[in-house]
Amino acid sequence: MEQAARWVYAVCVGAMICGIVSVLSPAKALAGPLRMLLGFFLLLCFLLPLSVSWELPEIDWQEMELQRQQAAKRAGEPFRQRLEEEGERQLERQISELMSQMGAQEGEYAIYLELETEPDGETSVRIRLTLPEKLMQRHLEIQERLEKELDFPIVIQYKGEES
Repeated sequence: MEQAARWVYAVCVGAMICGIVSVLSPAKALAGPLRMLLGFFLLLCFLLPLSVSWELPEIDWQEMELQRQQAAKRAGEPFRQRLEEEGERQLERQISELMSQMGAQEGEYAIYLELETEPDGETSVRIRLTLPEKLMQRHLEIQERLEKELDFPIVIQYKGEES
């Protein structure tokens, strides 16, 4: 019954459109071709609703959102990697400057940056620093200063042990 109502609606709308176009058209110059075109349009209005299925496809919005998020992650991955690499270089430069101010020479210490991705997608940084024995007594001062300046947790090691 609903399809019959749609078919009647399509025919009525088609007839109204044909009537409006014929009233608004120029008088005699295009009357023949216009009548043929309007007749063809009205014929399509009669036949097309019978052949078209009116069911709309089911759309899974959650799946579409998941695909959008995955595509955004794939597109943003190279940029995120570049930012991480640049951030690592900048952190290493800052640590090197602070260590030289505290009396350590380049090459006497080793810097290890550990990037960890949390389950919620956040990335956290942990800095592991291996110091020479001459700075062993000042490790608390070095750790406090680096954590204050860099705002990251610092782990200091001597010959494989953490302090």
